[in-house]
Amino acid sequence: MPRISSEPFSFDCPRRFLLLDTNVLMAYFLPNDPFHEDCQIVLDEIIPENYQGVGILNAVLVECWGMIVGKSSRPDIGLRLFDWVSNIGNRAIVIPSSSVIIQGSQRLVRELNVDYVDALLMFYATSLTNQLGESVSICSLDRRDLYKRFERRDLALEYRVFNPETLETI
Repeated sequence: MPRISSEPFSFDCPRRFLLLDTNVLMAYFLPNDPFHEDCQIVLDEIIPENYQGVGILNAVLVECWGMIVGKSSRPDIGLRLFDWVSNIGNRAIVIPSSSVIIQGSQRLVRELNVDYVDALLMFYATSLTNQLGESVSICSLDRRDLYKRFERRDLALEYRVFNPETLETI
């Protein structure tokens, strides 16, 4: 059996970096979404002016594709998502999962009873924050799970939450 090797994923991460949640991307690409206009302003104006890059976890991208195509029955909208992500001008970085991220996220699902994609975002944002020495933000329309970090300080989660409706970061 041949031995296959692949380098671990690494990238040059800008200091002002933001992770996007599935719901923000969905609202941006689905014109009938009630938060469509808010997310257009955030992704087209606010983020480019205030952040040097955005991260999209592979799990977020896959979940977003499934929900967009499933909700709208229009793969063309899903393909626009992939076109947007691959456009270098959007400064989007697709971040694959690793066994460390998966295991850490599973622990958060158990400990906090949160959605798995939210746990991935929480774990990865904390990892980036620790490596950069500056808080990385997660942009999400549904912040309930993300705020659970305040209930469990013993888990040492460190990230900020960006609200695309109010443009506030907590």
